[in-house]
Amino acid sequence: MRLTRRQFLETAGAAGLALSLRHLRSGASSVGAQTTVPALGKLPDYRGWEDVYRQQWVWDKVVRAAHHVVNCASSCPFNVFVKDGIVWREEQNSVMEANNPSLPDFNPRGCQKGVCTSQLMYAPQRLKYPLKRAGARGEGKWNRITWDEALTEIADKIIDISAKDGMDCVVYDSGTANAGYCAATAGESHFFNVLGSTQLDGWAAVGDMPLGVILTWGMFNVDSTTDDYLHADLILLWLGNPSYTRIPDAHFIWEARYHGSKVVSIAPDYNASTMHCDQWVNLRVATDAALGLGMVNFLIAERLFKPDFVKEQTDLPLLVRDDTGHFLRQAEVKKGGKDNIFYLWDAAKNRIAEAPGSEGLGRSTTLKLGKLDPALEGRFEVTLADGRKVAVRPVFERLKQRLQDYTPEKVAKITGVSVNVITDLARDVAKAKAVTVFGSWGMMKHHHSDLFQRAMLLLLALTGNCGRRGTGIRVGAWYMLSGLETLLAREQPKWWQKALMKAFKPTVREIIGFTRDYERKYMYMDMPAFLFLYEHGGLKDVVNNPLYHDANPGKPLAEAVQESVAKGWLPLHPKAGKTPRMYIHTRVNPLRRWPSPQVIEKTLWPKLDLIVSVNLKMSVTTAKSDIVLPGCGYYERRGIKYAQSYVPYYAVGDKAVEPLAESKSEWEIFGLLARKIAERAPAKGVSVVKDGQDKPRDLTKLYDEWSKNGKFAPEDDLNFYQGVADGSPEMGVSWEEAVEKGAVRIKEVGPFRTHTNLCSDYEPGDSIYPCQWFVEHKQPWPTLTGRQQFYIDHDWYLAAHEELPAHKEPPKMGGDFPLRLTGGHTRWSIHSIWQDHNTMMRLQRGEPYVYIGAADAAARAIHDNDRVRVFNDAGSCELLAKVSPSVQPGQVIIYHAWEPFQFKNWQGNQEPVPSAWKALHMAEYGQLHYRFLYAGPHHNPRGTAVELQKA
Repeated sequence: MRLTRRQFLETAGAAGLALSLRHLRSGASSVGAQTTVPALGKLPDYRGWEDVYRQQWVWDKVVRAAHHVVNCASSCPFNVFVKDGIVWREEQNSVMEANNPSLPDFNPRGCQKGVCTSQLMYAPQRLKYPLKRAGARGEGKWNRITWDEALTEIADKIIDISAKDGMDCVVYDSGTANAGYCAATAGESHFFNVLGSTQLDGWAAVGDMPLGVILTWGMFNVDSTTDDYLHADLILLWLGNPSYTRIPDAHFIWEARYHGSKVVSIAPDYNASTMHCDQWVNLRVATDAALGLGMVNFLIAERLFKPDFVKEQTDLPLLVRDDTGHFLRQAEVKKGGKDNIFYLWDAAKNRIAEAPGSEGLGRSTTLKLGKLDPALEGRFEVTLADGRKVAVRPVFERLKQRLQDYTPEKVAKITGVSVNVITDLARDVAKAKAVTVFGSWGMMKHHHSDLFQRAMLLLLALTGNCGRRGTGIRVGAWYMLSGLETLLAREQPKWWQKALMKAFKPTVREIIGFTRDYERKYMYMDMPAFLFLYEHGGLKDVVNNPLYHDANPGKPLAEAVQESVAKGWLPLHPKAGKTPRMYIHTRVNPLRRWPSPQVIEKTLWPKLDLIVSVNLKMSVTTAKSDIVLPGCGYYERRGIKYAQSYVPYYAVGDKAVEPLAESKSEWEIFGLLARKIAERAPAKGVSVVKDGQDKPRDLTKLYDEWSKNGKFAPEDDLNFYQGVADGSPEMGVSWEEAVEKGAVRIKEVGPFRTHTNLCSDYEPGDSIYPCQWFVEHKQPWPTLTGRQQFYIDHDWYLAAHEELPAHKEPPKMGGDFPLRLTGGHTRWSIHSIWQDHNTMMRLQRGEPYVYIGAADAAARAIHDNDRVRVFNDAGSCELLAKVSPSVQPGQVIIYHAWEPFQFKNWQGNQEPVPSAWKALHMAEYGQLHYRFLYAGPHHNPRGTAVELQKA
């Protein structure tokens, strides 16, 4: 095959820069269309494709860069090569050293998306200028406007709505494509905090909230450096596919296997990671809790668990009343007693004793048992404060009773996994010195994912696999940057508060208490996105279908919503009876991601006077907006990649080139908007307006608040990064030193926060692992009982028979149809950012497709590459069939993030996904409570009931 010059220019790395090279002709053919690029000035004088190729290796500068707001969990430092004001190419920057010589190093880091980011920056989809809709929403008719025109119209609308309807009618939705330790992220979130508008919390709304971990541990962002896998004897890939989703890190798992670790894939389909494993446990879709409980049953029956660990670290010895099913509490035993002090039965003294770690015992309590010998089994009688006698039993006894339904034989019928596989795997877990569960974000997206996770954690707790190297469940943790936390805070800590925090290191429980108080004082306009969509976006009419819920939900969803809002468990803005009037979304694509987007668009969109989109490129939601503001590219601004614990480094990036055309960073956009509102408000006769809680917000002082009285300016964010670096002992170097290297080794893990849940001391020279403070230092877990809590005695959970882990069949979400639709994070894109990128589409079929097993395809006369319709009662979409022997009968798979405009009639794969959430998740109970980026109604796209037919 011979490439023409034009083909070469379109496929070579240099020619991917479509701005300057798309219409290039050879020197011998100089006649043709001329292209001008205002942002770059005069084009370089390249005479032919050969010269272009040679010039790839000549550059003006090399800049350290990172893909710092892409919402990929990896931190991959890159070198960016710049010539003539254009990023020509990028390559990996191998600056990360191993923790010690016995562990693999972290180089090189990167993936196929990262190495074509420069192409993405200059792709035709890239937004370059502010646009205003000229036709109907989604019609594709636009007028180019100036930044001043755009900001003036947006500012005026915010002022008018806030004065007439209240600031809660202005709604802000932040996207994961602008998530980072960056000025862009901080600048926009700070703007909406001081503005006082409604802010949608999207963490649970993307299906990434592990509510089972929250229920059990009182936190959820727990993980390690990826070299910690080499300390594990047994690694369970449970609902995870790291070869797809963790490309820079997966090799640590395979190197652990090479060094002797056993790796087991627990998944219904034979995926790209399964092929590298020692064993494949191919259970039926959504029966993971049953599998876990079957192994737990075997461990207890064979006495293969660790009783000392169980007695100290879990709630299994705590006493529960036979008559009520609730924990025995001090308030029942003593007059004036507390409701959050619990009891165990001390076998040494044959009487009840207060359980160490109970929340009501205060900060001095630890998990140390001392001379206590908690009983795990037995039935006892206790005299209450009113003289009545009641029978009590340890949770462990109730667990054994529950496990009668989960013998290996019964579980084999539920899961399709043989008895021998269940018992042999249970023995492997019991015998291993260290067991790690790679759960990742895939284990959270089923209706009963919380039950999956509770069963997994129970299996690990019984075998003592927590709080040591190579043990525990992996969910995803961050390293903190203290300077980022304090730089723009509404209230700066006093010197004496800082000194007190150092002298008396607060416990995890206390920090969570501080966090709740701070958020209720300053962040009360945050709310769960799904509750907003339920009230204002039409989901109420979708998710209340009884067929979409468990037969015994504990509480009907409509009643749960009403009660949780009435009691203040969950905030709702605007309140029922008011209408949202304006929606501002930044680098988020809700009409691709939301469930039943066709319903939401039909219901919510007509209510909105103005929809503003800030984005890098044209997405389906941007196409259906009113004003579009072009955000700059990843190499066109400084940044710090949010630091997940996978590597002990912060990846940082300098600004490599100027923003393309008229694009701007969010730091500048929202700084300018704050300035414009402060200018326009007096001219419109408006100053003080009310937010959603009737608290005053002075719009004339908005810019002063945003800029910290002139400390920061929209036009330059350098002092922001200098301030973050200087205020962050976790980084320990100046900003200038950081960007010179491109990656900085952490000096400490930082304090506990909502996302920094490592809860372990930093020990240079070895892997970082989670939960040391609880297991080794005996600090109570941040739960009501202070222990890993498997028994939830909330009335709703008791009614649903989910007070203990259980297996429940997935509801018929979408209707009574025979196939279960599952999915995963695509290999070829980070969400939808690269999904329509030519290079990535060439690596697959180039348009949306659905995997279906050979038997299911044959039964429907479907052949490979046939166009098929996926449908149920909720909706439908059309795509190509990819017949695969790796898919389990009864299962179909669509990997996520296809843009709806890649489907016929723009009907994307979320249209048949109603995603009704569990009412139980709206309860308030100790560790289960809503705060920003923690708990709340949850997206459950996996396991939807569908049918397929030829289109």
